[in-house]
Amino acid sequence: EGNNDDSANACDKQVLELKKRKLCNDYESLSSYFCINGNEAEPVDIIYVRKIYQIFSDNGESSVEEHLFMATKGLLEKLNVKVEDQSLIASLLVIYENPQLQSPEYFDDVMPNLCRIVQKLTVPSQAVLVRFWAKFNEFQLRQLVISLQQYLTCAVVNILAQSENELMKSLEPPLPQILYNLDMIYLANCLGGIKREIDAGYCERPVNADDSSSANNTHPQVGVFVRTVGGIHRKRDVRHHELQQYLDVDPATCRDPIISFNSFYNEALSDAIDPRYDYEKFAISGVSLLNFPCAIMPFDKTQYLSLDCRLRQNDQLGASIILSLINRNIPNPFLFIRVRRDHLIEDALWQLQLVADDNPSALLKQLRIKFEGEEGVDDGGVSKEFFVLIIQQIFSPDYGMFRYNEMAGTYWFTSDSFETDSQYKLIGLLVGLAIYNGIILDVAFPMALYRKLYRHKLTVNDLKDSFPEIWQSLINLLNYEGDVENDFMFTFQISYTNILGETVSVDLIESGGDIPVNKSNRQEFARLYTEILLTSSVKSPFEAFEKGFNMVTGDSLLKYLFRPDEVDMLVCGSKERNLDFHELERVTFYDGGLTKDSTLVKDLWEVVHSLDQDSKRKFLKFTTGSDRVPVGGLSKIRFCVIRNGDDSDRLPTSHTCFNVLMLCNYSSKAKLRERLLYAINNGNTGFGL
Repeated sequence: EGNNDDSANACDKQVLELKKRKLCNDYESLSSYFCINGNEAEPVDIIYVRKIYQIFSDNGESSVEEHLFMATKGLLEKLNVKVEDQSLIASLLVIYENPQLQSPEYFDDVMPNLCRIVQKLTVPSQAVLVRFWAKFNEFQLRQLVISLQQYLTCAVVNILAQSENELMKSLEPPLPQILYNLDMIYLANCLGGIKREIDAGYCERPVNADDSSSANNTHPQVGVFVRTVGGIHRKRDVRHHELQQYLDVDPATCRDPIISFNSFYNEALSDAIDPRYDYEKFAISGVSLLNFPCAIMPFDKTQYLSLDCRLRQNDQLGASIILSLINRNIPNPFLFIRVRRDHLIEDALWQLQLVADDNPSALLKQLRIKFEGEEGVDDGGVSKEFFVLIIQQIFSPDYGMFRYNEMAGTYWFTSDSFETDSQYKLIGLLVGLAIYNGIILDVAFPMALYRKLYRHKLTVNDLKDSFPEIWQSLINLLNYEGDVENDFMFTFQISYTNILGETVSVDLIESGGDIPVNKSNRQEFARLYTEILLTSSVKSPFEAFEKGFNMVTGDSLLKYLFRPDEVDMLVCGSKERNLDFHELERVTFYDGGLTKDSTLVKDLWEVVHSLDQDSKRKFLKFTTGSDRVPVGGLSKIRFCVIRNGDDSDRLPTSHTCFNVLMLCNYSSKAKLRERLLYAINNGNTGFGL
């Protein structure tokens, strides 16, 4: 403690001397007071830097804060950015540690210059910063993000205040510079998370898998996007993507970042940009918000994806019209699928297979479903009903194509299914079409599926939401400090129960049953066990699924714009635990003589808000067909409540394909509650109640 006191007193004296001599605005004083050394990996003694800043903060005198501001401003103005030496990198690291960066007075001069200088650094110099930040802990990295996010939000507000338009058509200065800096910290966040998982010993470095046997081996490099859209050929390879390649890191491979990915979303900017104009900028290789997916709110990403989908659909429609004129046929702008309710899978499989073989580009058309023998136009509701019904059948245990893990609540491929690859290809097509047409599916896949679609190398941690019991067993094995061989008594042979209920043994290596697992080979055992469960045993059905999925999404913005966990949200909605039904109430509309002020409506929402989270999810599933929240929250659901006659003992009913709840005009709130709870607890969904 005495040494710590002496150190603190010494720092105090240095700060007072610094204040008196005003030397903080040149390289010499920076080296003297912040201990810059010549180590490229550690260009600055960051612990000492933080001690000095802490003493500045504890001093509390306004003159000290003012002097620190002037010193920081002066230093940035004097930096020689043409010479990217150790001193320049160290100076930038020291300035970024200044806790006062979050103060508004820094937003006019200091932050603009700081972001501009960092953006203009060469890629190797930017990589030094990223690697240094990747060593930060959660609190330290979050402070960097907060500084940039506050500056970014303030810049957006100022730009809108000076504009006559409600939305920005492009990224105006200083927004691109701020986003470049934020993106660098995002890379540091991912790089640090990946390294943390490696250091834990659960995996090798997770890089993109190079499996030439997979169904589609033509993915672009990280950050490169090539496609002809609307007659415009574009190639994306901007500076921060070069940095990704230089660092050899793909953010989508990060499973456990230092801080949450949500910390990088900027709602103010996402809401302020007009996606139509921003998309156009992106299409012609201009700097746009689309260059920085980490900052875009998930719902706004879906807006960009919808724009991209509509443009592709329009391209396909235009081609269809031209072809029809040549052949003198009437153009069909939609992908029409006619199905019989009692032959749903067979009819869908046959027609989608026909389209995929003869004219796969027709899959880009907007989907329209027609149930044989039924009237009605598909404005989205019929398509939703089709997906609800076909998903229920495909994922039924009787069908045997997928196995459901009750602990994880997810479905995984059955390794010994009797179904054909064509049927798995159909499921991949259906999932792609659901994304493409904005339909949430009532099914949950483990994240391993999406990581495989992104060609990522899987690790033992990918078993957590697919085979949680096995995952926990392997983690216990990897962490065990005792006698692994005699206490666990594992060999390189595993057993599982096949679809017929028979026990099957598989050797992970030759003569695996005779080779015990010990401390020296347990990592290899965990790797091989993971590989057989998630890769080799399901190779054929997954590749068929992937082929169908990529037929719809392979040429879209999906994999460029969304991380694997965000694609999961697109497919089956958000996994939010706490549902805010006030959002849903705010956007609900009413029919059949009801208004938001009707007694029945007020009673309904009082009952709904009083339910526990489990019952709220049942209510959501009863009325919409899924207990998942769409991307953007419950406010994105078009929900309707309709009066369905006078008071009676009939149960509430719903049309899940249109998100419609139908209620009798119950005589009391107690009766409404009893009838509603009975319906949601026994009806599953609202069909036919």
